[in-house]
Amino acid sequence: VELRHRWSLYFAGVIQKVQVAAGADQSQAAPKLVDFLEVAKQHFGRLLHADLFLYQKVRVTAGEVPSPSAEPDCAEELLRLPFYVRPIKTRATQRLVARAGPRGDTLKMACPEDLTERQAWLEHCVDALEEQFPLSASPAGPLPEYLLQVARCRALATAGVNSPTIRDALETLMVDALTVYMSTWRRPPAAAPVAQPGVGRREPLLVRPGKR
Repeated sequence: VELRHRWSLYFAGVIQKVQVAAGADQSQAAPKLVDFLEVAKQHFGRLLHADLFLYQKVRVTAGEVPSPSAEPDCAEELLRLPFYVRPIKTRATQRLVARAGPRGDTLKMACPEDLTERQAWLEHCVDALEEQFPLSASPAGPLPEYLLQVARCRALATAGVNSPTIRDALETLMVDALTVYMSTWRRPPAAAPVAQPGVGRREPLLVRPGKR
């Protein structure tokens, strides 16, 4: 928990600086975050991923997530995911089945002023973010925007509601998403795509830690 919290504190500070740099045009926050992540991955990707993967292994030791070698009790399509992502997607799938629909609209709603309502809203945000957890580590994919959403909710959970449980759930999603991103440290830095008629751009698949 302490390691996760310190990672989140640092990265929340990075996102705050990115948003300040974007200024009035917050649509530029995600591209600026991609620039930071790509530079970090290019120079320190191997070290960062080693640290993040060690954190995921510590979670196994602490009993937070099942061991990768344990017989997983989940759907076959989840078996292809990294072990630390499986609990997220299992919970999300169970909620989707029970509710018969996604909860994604919650993230588009304005944050309630009343603190009691805000706590309930943040709990729904955690559910929605688990359902939307990105499985692609592509800089052009949804992961950078996802990290901005998690950071926004975490700031509200810390400064407004001050709920350690909600904050920790959001920090877990933040560090898991960073682990996904840094798992592609072997890949060359992202280059600007060249438009070619009739040629589609393939999105990189998620690289499972320790696998090639």
